[in-house]
Amino acid sequence: MKNILLFSLTLLILAGGVWAWTTTNPAADAKPKDVLVNPVLYADPGLKQPLEKERSGFEVQHSDAEWKTLLSGSEFKILRRQGTEPPFFNKYHNHKGQGVYQCAGCNQVLFTSDQKYDSKTGWPSFWDAAEEGRIRYRKDDLLGWTRVEMICSRCGGHIGHVFTDGPKPTGLRYCANSEALAFEKKASLKAKE
Repeated sequence: MKNILLFSLTLLILAGGVWAWTTTNPAADAKPKDVLVNPVLYADPGLKQPLEKERSGFEVQHSDAEWKTLLSGSEFKILRRQGTEPPFFNKYHNHKGQGVYQCAGCNQVLFTSDQKYDSKTGWPSFWDAAEEGRIRYRKDDLLGWTRVEMICSRCGGHIGHVFTDGPKPTGLRYCANSEALAFEKKASLKAKE
């Protein structure tokens, strides 16, 4: 019970900090005035795609029963039920390997190690996706405030959320759940070619 309360408090503090930072970020003033940039309320224009209302039209589709046999319990909770793992206690937040991060549900490459950086949030963070179109975006109101959810464009799995407090050149922080990702080392990529 103590761990759950601590985790909930951590999430509230992080969300409050992100909201405060994004609403007072002077860099936001540099964008065109007709573009709304607060990720708490709107999709950032850097995402290049509109927010979606529903999860549909995915190449890889399974029933819940099939997903439960294909994924571990924690992967199912995150990818199919929009769960979140604890910060700092996950496998990729401090991971330094060279390679690609794939969707754990369908193996589509989502990010590269070259795009990964330490955001100090406790979750693996990336400043851009591996390729345009690999991630789709949805409005997420589950916690009582609006965020931008990122989902795999191939299977619809929940990967995490996108914020506008990231580094240059995009200014975006793709904050992912480790359990939603599978890492493939660069050496094994060369062997496949």
